[in-house]
Amino acid sequence: MRGIKIPPASRIPHQLTATQLQRASRHMQQQCWLWGCDIRHPDGNLLIEYGFARYRPTNPLDGSSLYVHTTATYTVMLWGFGMYVGDAEHGGVFIFRHVFDPVAVRQPDHCVFTPDAVIKTACPPTDIHQGYTVTALTWLMSYEAWVVERMGLAYRQQSVTNWPKQSLQTHYQTFIDDWRHCARAVGQPLTIYPVSPTT
Repeated sequence: MRGIKIPPASRIPHQLTATQLQRASRHMQQQCWLWGCDIRHPDGNLLIEYGFARYRPTNPLDGSSLYVHTTATYTVMLWGFGMYVGDAEHGGVFIFRHVFDPVAVRQPDHCVFTPDAVIKTACPPTDIHQGYTVTALTWLMSYEAWVVERMGLAYRQQSVTNWPKQSLQTHYQTFIDDWRHCARAVGQPLTIYPVSPTT
């Protein structure tokens, strides 16, 4: 995993096939690209508009900026290298940008800017961590619904088209449908959360 070593005992169980895992890995790379497009939007940073707070390393060479959004029940953390969803008491799931291999971790501090630092907090998975894997995927779909509602479908489709890795591009609707299938295959009931950023 590009130099990132995941403790096998921290991997979260799922029912994804090898083909689904391959597609999910491509989609996670595309998703991180889309967040980057939202950050660079000419009308302003859409992650900030959604409600995220931004934390930056003192030296930009020391890692990726961290975006944090906390709801009443869980926290979403986004970096250029992946995402975390969970809570301070139980921890949650970390999904790396380049390989879809959900990992149970303790909730990172706001001064964590590298994937190695996140992986160092890996812990044995529980049903709660598996549930947060579903929450992460359904939150992705809810966030994407908010972006389309806010900026229009044409903006999102153009963001996908602009991704330089054309061999990895996935049509936007297929991309969303695949996230839904992944959420079901993790093994928990699928619940789509409201698109409002205040939830």
